[in-house]
Amino acid sequence: MWNEKEIGERLVAAGFLRCRPRNWVRRTADFVQLVNLQRSRWSKEDSYLNFALWPTLMGEPPSLTENTFPFRLRVERFDGYDISAFLLRLERDFGSFNRLRQSIEAY
Repeated sequence: MWNEKEIGERLVAAGFLRCRPRNWVRRTADFVQLVNLQRSRWSKEDSYLNFALWPTLMGEPPSLTENTFPFRLRVERFDGYDISAFLLRLERDFGSFNRLRQSIEAY
């Protein structure tokens, strides 16, 4: 199970602001980045970490909810998970619209 307090502290340290009890948002020149900690409907022990990107070229997102964003990634249980390392990878891989476009075109 994810440690909500630790996740929140690491996200705030990475420049995210808490916008809901389990949502954090960060804005860059190219994206609105959202992280959501979602509890499982099926098990109290399980939860998921959802990452979402909204390109600012599309204007403002209609809401700061993960399911309204066009680019999303879910991370399920991962023992020994380092959220800081994942945020660095997310920034490296999708930190600009051009890199996102290149990544999409690569698939």
